[in-house]
Amino acid sequence: MNVMDNIFMANEFFQKGKINEKYQYELAKSLLERLELNVDPYTQLGELGIGHQQLVEIARALSKDTRVLIMDEPTSALSQSEVKVLFNVIAQLKRRGVTIIYISHRLEELMEIGDFITIFRDGRFISERAVSDASIPWIIEQMVGDKKKHFDYQPATQGDSCTGGTRVNGAASQRWLQTQ
Repeated sequence: MNVMDNIFMANEFFQKGKINEKYQYELAKSLLERLELNVDPYTQLGELGIGHQQLVEIARALSKDTRVLIMDEPTSALSQSEVKVLFNVIAQLKRRGVTIIYISHRLEELMEIGDFITIFRDGRFISERAVSDASIPWIIEQMVGDKKKHFDYQPATQGDSCTGGTRVNGAASQRWLQTQ
């Protein structure tokens, strides 16, 4: 299946009883450009990396007059530059009045793009708050449910790289692990 067919699957544009491939091609190209995805709509989907495939799925959602868009961990396979593009598209959609339900464990993302934070734990509603009134420690506390279960939040930082060996004793054998 190619990218264009994936975008318009079960939502094809017909003219005189036939799929209007030229129109679909131009629309697919426009959607891909909007996502800064330099891919020919005739490219086979399987030839794309996971991040690009995920952006094609977002293009599919954008191809419809979507009023509510549910995104479940949409940045999990995206590069930082692809995440920036996605966040720009989300901002455009919000300005158009599209409701976006954004599910993520990347709390910084929620704080950056969200308007409201709703916490569910074990499938049950726990709490909700405007992003302007929320903080990452508050989100963690709501997610975990017990202040004693977590530590003060510290954003991850890149550490120094190291090389060396560590002996690991296992039940079956001894192995050397090399770290870089």
